[in-house]
Amino acid sequence: MPRNARSRCRETRTRASRAEPTEAGRPAEPSAYFSLLLKEVVDQLPAADWEMLHWVEVEGTPGAVLAGRLGVPEGTVSSRLRAARARVAAILNELSKKAPAK
Repeated sequence: MPRNARSRCRETRTRASRAEPTEAGRPAEPSAYFSLLLKEVVDQLPAADWEMLHWVEVEGTPGAVLAGRLGVPEGTVSSRLRAARARVAAILNELSKKAPAK
C-alpha cells in the first residue's frame, strides 16, 4: 500500500477511535464523508477482495483459519490480502485526486 494511502487509513482509524462516546457508551458514528468514502471503496472492490478484507480486518479471523475455511494454503491468503489492500490503496489514491479542496 502506498505510504500516503496507508497514512490516511491509519489517521482515519485513529480519529474514529478517539471519537467522543455517545450517551450509550459507543463511539460516535463516522462522519458522512468517511461513510461515503468507505461505500465508494467497497463498491469498486471485487466481491472476493471485500470478503477477504472483511474476514481478516473486521472479523479478526486469523489467516490460518481463513486458509482452512477456503481450502487454500496460508500463503495464498496472504497474497490475496496483499493484492486486496493494494487495490484499496489504488482506489483511495484515485478518490483523493477527485476530492474537493479544503
